[in-house]
Amino acid sequence: MKSIYERASYVHVWMGLAADNSDELMDSMSSIGKRALEAGILELIEDALEQDKEQPEHGSSATSVAALAEEVVFLFQFGAYKSFLERPWWYRIWVVQEISVGREVHFACGEKRISFDLLYSFFFFEVELVKSLSERLTDSPNNLDASATK
Repeated sequence: MKSIYERASYVHVWMGLAADNSDELMDSMSSIGKRALEAGILELIEDALEQDKEQPEHGSSATSVAALAEEVVFLFQFGAYKSFLERPWWYRIWVVQEISVGREVHFACGEKRISFDLLYSFFFFEVELVKSLSERLTDSPNNLDASATK
């Protein structure tokens, strides 16, 4: 399988037919992934890897990504995301080869498409989102409620 994906100039990952609000989810992941790239999510990841930490403690990328997390936390379709992650593709053995050696990889779900770069950026943004939420809950259970009313 590896040699097949290495030789392919373009890999389409078929996630299945549109279902469970997947169209809206794909649009959201694409938009958030693009904005996370623009906010510097890749620099944030590189800094974390270089420092051997989960996340860097300061920097403009961290601030931009945190601001994006604040903006989208209450708008995201978590039910649709859960359904997307439960699709059979994620449980197949060859998925690592499919996305790691393919030159250009796009995920397709129904009629919607998202590049691996945007999906990858979205996934790392999701880590920042969870971190932000957990910090807010740890600091004070009332912080989450207060920001919801803004």
